[in-house]
Amino acid sequence: MGIIRNLPNGEYALLHQGGAKGVETIIILLPKSKCGAVIFTNSDNGDKVYSKVLESSLDIGKDILAYYNQMSYNPDQIQTVNVSNEVLSTYTGSFLIESFQMTVKIVLEDNILKLQTPDVEMILYPETETKFFAKEEDLIIEFVEDASKKNIGFKMTFRGAKPEFSKKRE
Repeated sequence: MGIIRNLPNGEYALLHQGGAKGVETIIILLPKSKCGAVIFTNSDNGDKVYSKVLESSLDIGKDILAYYNQMSYNPDQIQTVNVSNEVLSTYTGSFLIESFQMTVKIVLEDNILKLQTPDVEMILYPETETKFFAKEEDLIIEFVEDASKKNIGFKMTFRGAKPEFSKKRE
């Protein structure tokens, strides 16, 4: 669960969001005021539904959504670097993200590294030779190598949460 701090009236929120193709869910708990919301939708656009529900049902719903929808970094302020195709190709493959119960693919197309899920494809922009970010989503991927310099997976930081290691599947 994520924590949203510094909300109005000294409130904070515990939040967890998830989904898969055709499903979007969110849970928000407000411990100080002892209220919250659990919303399950059967839609790829469920975030639009639960956003309206949160805005209308929680006094600080708009504040929670404003915080939740902002990125932990400004992609326009990050300098990108050039990474050779030789290096980029070592990052391709399938990776298991356990917390999402999902396998994603990293592919190389036209000198561009992309992350593919069953629902989304995102370009990964290189900040360093091993660290990449997305401009559309609050996502940072840092590739990890073993002692022999072989890629074994990546650390993923999603929406500013604690990084999670995703192992490369061969």
